[in-house]
Amino acid sequence: MGTASSPVSRKVIAEAGLEAPDGRPLHGYSLSADLIAELEGTLRSRLAPGSGQVPMSAAFVLWAAEHIRSKFPGGQLTWEFVFHGLGLREDRDQAVPLVEDGLRWWRRAVRISDAGRRMFLYSLMAEGGLPQALMVVQLGLYRRVVLGLLADIEAEGGLEAAPFSERIVARWITLLPQTFQTTDFVRLLAELALALIRLRSMLPADLPEQAADRWLDTHHPGWATTLPLRMSPEIAEQLIRPALGSARGVRTVAGGPLASRELRRDQSGCWRWFLRLNEEGFLPHALLPGADGLRLRLLPVGGAIETMDAPVYLAAPEPGGWRVRRFGQIGRAHV
Repeated sequence: MGTASSPVSRKVIAEAGLEAPDGRPLHGYSLSADLIAELEGTLRSRLAPGSGQVPMSAAFVLWAAEHIRSKFPGGQLTWEFVFHGLGLREDRDQAVPLVEDGLRWWRRAVRISDAGRRMFLYSLMAEGGLPQALMVVQLGLYRRVVLGLLADIEAEGGLEAAPFSERIVARWITLLPQTFQTTDFVRLLAELALALIRLRSMLPADLPEQAADRWLDTHHPGWATTLPLRMSPEIAEQLIRPALGSARGVRTVAGGPLASRELRRDQSGCWRWFLRLNEEGFLPHALLPGADGLRLRLLPVGGAIETMDAPVYLAAPEPGGWRVRRFGQIGRAHV
């Protein structure tokens, strides 16, 4: 295991005040710009074809996790993206043992899917934490998604809802830009939501909203490393503090989908699908890509339009889509 490290990896350990890795996620270690540059330069020369079999696995996973966190723009994560950051051609056969050995050196493990598949690229993404492109560019929208996720998962049972948390995330992720609507991001957002719910369950019921992070600092030091993200003052203030302090177990209808399907039994005993419309909701831009920025009025079509009490909605544009509210019935609608 020791041969998998490098002087840079050991320098990271020393700067954390440790003699050996303590099992924290890789985003929990502090990496200066100089250290990242040193890692990149060393890997670029040591992993190049013909350079010899020099073990660099600990350095590789540390650099790759940070590269994905800071540079990945969204979409499908590939080995090409990782190796391109080193100016090298992608080589999965080289990467897989590097990830296995490297994570083992840091006392971390390769993530396993529900189907039993080892997820090497996803493990690197999760170790680095949520990508900076999502956290910075769309932080306000992202906060709305996270708060909605927390409310919905807690309303379904909190940590007991973990087995189907990804299905809840899949509904909410449609609010984010298309480039972040991937399986990897669904899985990572589910990890974040469940980690936050676990922390929220530790908080005293009468604790003031603004005191949640300070209480955790006192009673659970290191709690921030349990979240799959790199903490910064901006993220702490605009995302984590609101998430820890928001009301628990209250479903946020206004932030979620406008409609949902229900299965009901009719008088004959047959099960039938019904569409349930909420008073408020959010309509993602992906559903009406040609109408971005427009203010809309949504009306029923076909025979339903002749019904005087049919619903009418007004849709006001917001980042990522439209905030939709029921305005009235067709016979009384004014715009």
